[in-house]
Amino acid sequence: MAWFIDEVAQRVRAAARQVPDLERDALRRAAQAAPAPREFYRALVPSPQRPIGVIGEIRSLGGSPAPAPAQLEAFAQALSSGGAAAISVTAPVIPGGLGLPALRLARGLGVGPLLYRDVTVSAVQLLRARAAGADAVSLTPRILADVELEALVERARSLGMEPCLEVESESDIARAMACAARVVIADSRSATDYPQLFEALPYTCVRVVRRGVRNPCDVFTAARHGAGCVIVGRALLETADPAGLLASMATAGRHPAALLMAKRTAYVAERTASTAEGTATATEGSAQAPGLGHPPHAPGQEGTR
Repeated sequence: MAWFIDEVAQRVRAAARQVPDLERDALRRAAQAAPAPREFYRALVPSPQRPIGVIGEIRSLGGSPAPAPAQLEAFAQALSSGGAAAISVTAPVIPGGLGLPALRLARGLGVGPLLYRDVTVSAVQLLRARAAGADAVSLTPRILADVELEALVERARSLGMEPCLEVESESDIARAMACAARVVIADSRSATDYPQLFEALPYTCVRVVRRGVRNPCDVFTAARHGAGCVIVGRALLETADPAGLLASMATAGRHPAALLMAKRTAYVAERTASTAEGTATATEGSAQAPGLGHPPHAPGQEGTR
């Protein structure tokens, strides 16, 4: 898969360089005129009421023709009624991706907030996503130089979108933290991989698991390993009741054993607010978060840009 993404990134870069200035200007105007972005990060943050959220993915099965607009509309509505915390739409360069038309359709229905997953290497792609109604976009550190990653993160934020960094290694995690990422997606093929990746993240960062989540048991496992959200795609397409499956997955995350990460997040959020009001003390600075063997990350460690 690594070689595939590298090859796609090269093609996308070449195409972006060919976009004329007039088209770029038109995209900027379209992005400014698009419906205001919605708060993606807040929709995903774990809480005692919803320890782990589920992001439903609008896509097609590999090799299958793209669904008709009416089918897409029904599927998007099913994800929303099933209790999806957010909805993901993928670009055509990703297998099963339906692209910007599906993103526009979902935004027109009012479901969301919406994440657009693409092999993003250019600001032109960010403008297209925002113009189509995206509230968040994915970025892959591994295919981007430091200066490219930082520029795309800042550009996404300037457009009002949440940059979600898709990580595969500890090196990716370090670069995500350097960008003060608030949403990190572990692109993991194994349930034993992502807990190690998550360990280095501050508790205010929403940890998202992608791949291998097909049933309520998988959601529960992700929650126990520190995930605050999961992305579910193929399993929802293969069932006759996507709304029911998604609802059962969302319910699984409310098991008492899944509450620890939500309590950690709430603890750090409360402590951060207290510090901002000038009420933090040296004693509080040495306090420990629930269930932890070490102090939580201090607000100054989270990093802002």
